[in-house]
Amino acid sequence: STALGIVPQGSGNGFARHLRIPLQPLNAITLLNKAQTISIDTGTINGEPFVNVCGAGFDAHVAWKFSTAPKRGFYSYAKITLNEIRNYRLRDYTITIDGKPMERSAFLVCCSNGSQYGNNAYITPGADMQDGLLDMAILHEVKLSSMPAIAWEMFTQRFRNSKYVEMLRGQHIHIVRHQAEVVNIDGEPYHMEKDLTVEVKPASLKVLTP
Repeated sequence: STALGIVPQGSGNGFARHLRIPLQPLNAITLLNKAQTISIDTGTINGEPFVNVCGAGFDAHVAWKFSTAPKRGFYSYAKITLNEIRNYRLRDYTITIDGKPMERSAFLVCCSNGSQYGNNAYITPGADMQDGLLDMAILHEVKLSSMPAIAWEMFTQRFRNSKYVEMLRGQHIHIVRHQAEVVNIDGEPYHMEKDLTVEVKPASLKVLTP
């Protein structure tokens, strides 16, 4: 029953940005004294909790590289992304959403409770943390030449209508990869088995918001 108060100190702060928490520590602390309490959804991936996003593929690969980078922040993340995109290859996935199976070759598969990775890069614009659903973005083949268009769509909240992405929603998502690899859990890399079970936990966390 305890409510979570947030003072953003991350490199991207996607969770805080989605909830409109001030990024300046003093302003965030001031907010805690007059904020309202709401209940939001959370999620789990193979039992591990997440509050914002989780996924497999290129974003997880970049999260792994970023975790050992000498510098944090947007420019370090962008540099790693551009360096790694040249050699990254599509993965094949079997994805089942609420009992409906599909086969996809994808650059990344992201399951979102919130709307953005961080730094206002919206992977699932319009995602609602109180709808009892997870939004899924399946990004198809990406080339270096298409990165400017993809970046523009993400930073202008137009990504949901992009020709490069497929958007879906569900409560229970099962993802099967060809091998165990790293996954992205709220920006942090974790190595997990090839089978991934992602589930929403409706109204499971109280948070203080403006």
